[in-house]
Amino acid sequence: MLYRPDIDALRAVAVLLVVLFHAHAPACAGGFVGVDVFFVISGYLITGIVMSQVDEGVFSLGAFYGSRLRRIVPALAVMVLVVFLVCHGLGLAVDDFASLRRSTRAALLMCSNIHFRGATGYFDLPAHSQVFLHTWSLGVEAQFYLVYPGVAAFVYRRWPGRLSGILGGMAALSFVLCEVTVHDDPAAAFFLLPSRAWELLAGGVLAATGWSPQSQAGKRGLMLGGLVAIVAATVTYGRVVHPTFPGFAALPPVVGAAAWIAGGDGLVVRPGLTRVLVHPVTLFVGLVSYSLYLWHWPVLVIARRLSVEPELPAWATGAALLVGLGLALVSWRLVEIPSRRWLATRSSGEQAALVAAALVVAWLPSQCFRTPFALTDRQAMLAAGATDRSTLGSGAILGPSDRPPRFLLVGDSHAEAVGPAFARAAVVADVPGRLFFGPTLINAYRARADARRAEHERDLRRLVETERYDAVFIVRRWTLDIEGYMPTEHPTPALDEIGIVHDDGAVRRTGPAALEAALEDTVAFLERHGVRRVYVLLPIPECRRNIPQAASVASLFHDEAAIDAALGVTETEYLTRHTTTRRILNGIAAAHESVTLLDPWPILGRAGGRSRVLDRGHCLYYDDDHLSATGSLALVPLLLECVPFRRPEDASTHGHPAGDDVGRPVTRARPR
Repeated sequence: MLYRPDIDALRAVAVLLVVLFHAHAPACAGGFVGVDVFFVISGYLITGIVMSQVDEGVFSLGAFYGSRLRRIVPALAVMVLVVFLVCHGLGLAVDDFASLRRSTRAALLMCSNIHFRGATGYFDLPAHSQVFLHTWSLGVEAQFYLVYPGVAAFVYRRWPGRLSGILGGMAALSFVLCEVTVHDDPAAAFFLLPSRAWELLAGGVLAATGWSPQSQAGKRGLMLGGLVAIVAATVTYGRVVHPTFPGFAALPPVVGAAAWIAGGDGLVVRPGLTRVLVHPVTLFVGLVSYSLYLWHWPVLVIARRLSVEPELPAWATGAALLVGLGLALVSWRLVEIPSRRWLATRSSGEQAALVAAALVVAWLPSQCFRTPFALTDRQAMLAAGATDRSTLGSGAILGPSDRPPRFLLVGDSHAEAVGPAFARAAVVADVPGRLFFGPTLINAYRARADARRAEHERDLRRLVETERYDAVFIVRRWTLDIEGYMPTEHPTPALDEIGIVHDDGAVRRTGPAALEAALEDTVAFLERHGVRRVYVLLPIPECRRNIPQAASVASLFHDEAAIDAALGVTETEYLTRHTTTRRILNGIAAAHESVTLLDPWPILGRAGGRSRVLDRGHCLYYDDDHLSATGSLALVPLLLECVPFRRPEDASTHGHPAGDDVGRPVTRARPR
């Protein structure tokens, strides 16, 4: 194929969008669509190469794979090797070294998309600390290369006139699969090839048809229209709209990329915007786009992990991007270009052996260093907080097991996290209880429905009806259903995707009204079945960083007091975020004498100050919002004031709380 400067310019646009998105540039909240643009480019170029080589009678799968390996592996292997050694040497992965080792292997085997599909969602907070997360797209392309060239060559040889139709049919099937999967299994839709193949096949269809406007004006208009579609998705996704991605939301960047490529075919560059788009600087960015894509993300992740702040300052982000650009230029000049030229002079067998050797060399350190490296004992202790979590499963007995449970702890993952505190209180008071977690509010479910929600609700009803509890404790991340994620976690999808829905068969509610109605129904159900005390834990303070991760790295430069002060949230931030939640919970408590609110802030926060995240070298959280097993034990004194755990002689000393004023913390709620 002839060199197409417009395609290098499109590569530059795509990589810059991705880089700016990863740098959290406000105007590029949807910059992740740059990856979709890359997919279209790859499908177009690969199809064009296959068609031209078939026409010339020189197509060979071995030669094709050799060219792809020369292009991808050397720069990838060097990046993975260097980044792994830096992370290990600085102790940046001491909190989850096993994850770093697994992602290293996945990146080198070019199956990161499969690995991260099972490990985390692309937009989830844990993903932001994965230095090799960005290699998921290489996995999609590599898996596409394994199957597609042979299929395309076979079809083109047998039915050359039908290639575009067959590819179009395959793209349509993939798109339908994507749209179905994105609602049932969003991670699979995002990461896996079957639901992403249509984007690469869109480029293949364009190459197979060879269509482009005849007039220069039409070409320029189509090219600029494609740019507008890509930019529109970039500036609106994540800010104006929160689409379920991919699926229909991926159409604008995919169609935009295809329009750009079609318009650029045979375009005569004239003064104006098109000359700017194919400016030598733009073309150079396109040439180094692969190395820039490889290096910018791990540099940003490492910089963020070295910072104790929830967000890197603008100057630090800029500095990290400059470092990433410098490394990309070195990689392009000293690794990418020389390796491609030199390997092209070797035989197919030699190329395969050398590529395999490069992968093994890059993989070996992750096998030689099988345990995390911590620069200090304090760093290791703080990092251990990542694994300091409850091991209690749903249905577990808390405390003595020789008698029927007298209390029930129910809720979501926050209930599971505080399980150790309830287990300790149950032992101290010699009172058995049970833990049950899941989507456990009556007549309510996540907007993105859990297939097992009906089963969970049946199980909850059965437990309450058969075990006859004296008290039920409800612990949830309440505000997630109302406000979404913390601003420093990751972009919040539309609440109608992650929020709660209440449907009692007569009225369907969403948002705060749904949460209020669901809790009302739940309390009423419990009261009807003899539960005399319903305790509701007000929100656990949510932090702005993953605590074990941030604290373990920050301990290299700061003492515990400074880290504790930097990573917690202020009382004002806490009250502001949970205003609506507290109003709803106070309303439920005012309407039901059985309901008591428990306030964790006096224990986990400081009056007028920030929430606590560390205690004598131990993390009180295992991530950003879940209490660690150690942290949960701080709640034991609060629990021992509650009816199931309180000694009879103490019963007369407790009164009902006030707490209708949302502007200040609710006092520790105690039953009448």
